[in-house]
Amino acid sequence: MYYCREFSIQFLSNIPYLILINKLGDLTVYNGFKNSKNQINFKKLNHGYITRHSTTAEEKEKEKEKEKEKEKKNIYIEKKIKSFLSSNNKKVLFIAGKKPLWLFCDKGYPRLFSMDNDGPIETFTGFHNVNCHHGFIYFTDKGQLRICQLSNLINYENHWPVRKIPVKSTTHKIAYHSKERCYVVVVSFPQVTTELDPNSKQPILTDEKFQIKLIDPSIDWNHFIDSFSLQDRETVLAMKIVSLKHTDADGITKPRPFLVLGTAFTFGEDTQCKGRVLIFEIISHKNQFQTDAISEKKFNLLYEKEQKGPVTAVACANGLLLMTIGPKLIINNFSSGSLVGLAFYDAQIYIISISTIKNYILIGDMYKSVYFLQWKDGKQLVLLSKDYQSLNIFSTDFLINQKTLGLLVSDLDKNILLFSFDPQDPNSRSGQMMLCKADFHVGSNIQKFVRTPMKSSLINYKSSSTNGTSIESSSSKKDKYSNGRENGNHKSSSSLSSSTKKDDNNIQNQQQLVFFGTLDGGLNVLRPLEAKTYQLLLNLQSKMYYLPQYAGLNAKAYRAFKSFKQKYHFSPSTIHQLPKYILDGDLISKFLTLSIDDKLLISQSILSNPNEIIDTLSDIYDSWNLF
Repeated sequence: MYYCREFSIQFLSNIPYLILINKLGDLTVYNGFKNSKNQINFKKLNHGYITRHSTTAEEKEKEKEKEKEKEKKNIYIEKKIKSFLSSNNKKVLFIAGKKPLWLFCDKGYPRLFSMDNDGPIETFTGFHNVNCHHGFIYFTDKGQLRICQLSNLINYENHWPVRKIPVKSTTHKIAYHSKERCYVVVVSFPQVTTELDPNSKQPILTDEKFQIKLIDPSIDWNHFIDSFSLQDRETVLAMKIVSLKHTDADGITKPRPFLVLGTAFTFGEDTQCKGRVLIFEIISHKNQFQTDAISEKKFNLLYEKEQKGPVTAVACANGLLLMTIGPKLIINNFSSGSLVGLAFYDAQIYIISISTIKNYILIGDMYKSVYFLQWKDGKQLVLLSKDYQSLNIFSTDFLINQKTLGLLVSDLDKNILLFSFDPQDPNSRSGQMMLCKADFHVGSNIQKFVRTPMKSSLINYKSSSTNGTSIESSSSKKDKYSNGRENGNHKSSSSLSSSTKKDDNNIQNQQQLVFFGTLDGGLNVLRPLEAKTYQLLLNLQSKMYYLPQYAGLNAKAYRAFKSFKQKYHFSPSTIHQLPKYILDGDLISKFLTLSIDDKLLISQSILSNPNEIIDTLSDIYDSWNLF
C-alpha cells in the first residue's frame, strides 16, 4: 500500500471526478454519480495507462535521496493535477509527471490521452492573451519552454484524438511520399454510365470512377493540389511508393522514389479482365511568384502499359519492381524508363499480397497460402519454401527480431499465423515446407500490415501487441510466441544476412513492430519479447483465465485458431506438433484493473510481485508508443 501523494476533485461536464496520484506516480480516477438515495458515489475508471516511470535500481535510489532532501529542506512540492479552459471554453485537466496525460470530458465520457512526446513535464500552467487564446505553457525535461494551444480541428471525444479530412469521395488507399512530404490518396465516386431520358422511369446506372489525388500538409490538409483520373471502369487494386533504380540524363543510375499503380478493367463476365501498370513521379517546382517555402507538387506520368491480366500487387526489391498479374509474379527493371522483364514465377490461383525485405520475397495466394522466394544473383527467382495447406490469405508481411525473420500471415477466418523457414528441422522436408510456429484468433479480418522500428525500452527489448496479438522472441531452443491485444514472442530459424545498428533517436532497428488494421476499424500491434518476460506474462495469463470474464465467455478458447470457412479440423501449429506460445494482451492488461489485494494474490502465486509485473507492462507499452 502506498500513500496518496496528491488528490483533487474536478468537475467536467457537471460530473465530479476524484483523481489520486500515489507515491509511485500511479494515477487513479473515480467517476462520480448519484445513487437511488440521491447520494454521490464514486466508481473507479479503468483508463489503462501506466503513469509510473520505469527506472533502474540506481535511479530509484537517487530519487529517494532527492525526496528525503526535499522533506528535510521543506521544499514545496508542486501539484501535478492542473486545469485550464481550452479554446472552446471547456474545462480540461492536465496531469503532469514522468508520463503526462490529458483528461477530456466533452459529452460525459472521460477520455485520457498521453503527451510524452517531449518526455517528463513537471511545470505546466494555462496561458491566455491576445496572441494565444486559451493556451498553455510548459517546460520540458531539457529546460525548453513551449507555448501551445489545443487545436479546434481535433475531436477529443473518441479513444484517440481524431481529425477528419473531408474528401467527399470513397477513400480506398493512402501512401506517404517521404521525400516530398505529401500524401497520395486513391478515391472513387459514382459516375452515371448512360444518359437517360428525364421522363424515363428506369433507374439511373452508375459506375465507380477512380482518381488519385495529392495532399500537401504544409499547404492545406483540406485541399487537393493535384489529381489524375483513370479510365472508365478501371479499378485501382494496388498502390505503393517504391524505390526503383533509374538512370537520369547524366547517365547516373541511382534509386529514386516512384508511385506505382496496378489497375484492372472490369467489363463483365463476357470480356477478359485486363489491367494496367502506371508509374508516376511527384515533381515540385517553383515559379517567380512563389516564396521559397512553398512549391507546387504535381503528378508526372512516366510510364503506362496495358497488361494481359489485372495487376493485383506491387512491391520493390533491390531497386527492381515486382508486380503480380493474376497468379504470375514478374520482376522488372525500370532503369531505362520502361519496364524490362527479368524473371517470373507462377503461383497457383491468384496472388493478392507481396512483402519484400532485401532479396527475400513473400507472396500470398488467395486460396493456396504463402510462398517464400529469393531473388538470387540478380538473375533468377528461387522458391525456398511454401505452405502446402489451402489457407485463404488476406495479407502478408515479415516480423523481424534482431537476426531472425518470421513470416506473418492473416487469413479469411480472422486468424494470424507465424511461419518460419528452417531447413534444419526434419519436419520442414529440407526446408521445402514452412513450419507454423504460432497462430492466434484476432476476431477481425486484417487488411494491411505495416512494419516500423521498435522503440528501445529501459530494461530489456521485448515483444508484445495491443489489440489482438503478442509475439515474443526467445533465446532458448524452442520458439515462443505471444498474441493478443499484445503480441508476444517469435523466433524463427531463417536469419537476415546483415544486422543493423542503433540510430541516435533511441530506436532499436534490429527489432520491429508490426501494426495492422482490421476491416472493422481496429488497430493492433505485434512485437517480439524476451524469454524471461514471456515466461512472466505466460504465468500471469494462466492465472487471469480463472477470473470472471464478460458474459462468462471462455477467454482461452476465443483466442484459439478458428476455421469456419477453411474447414480445418486442427490448427496449423497442432499439425506440426509445436507448442503454441500465444499471449492475449487484452487479458493480461486486465491485471491493471484489479484491486491491490487481487494483484498481490495473483503475483505471489507466480512467484512475482505487482511492481515487477507493472514495470514489465510499462516497458512493453512504451516500446510501441510512437505517436
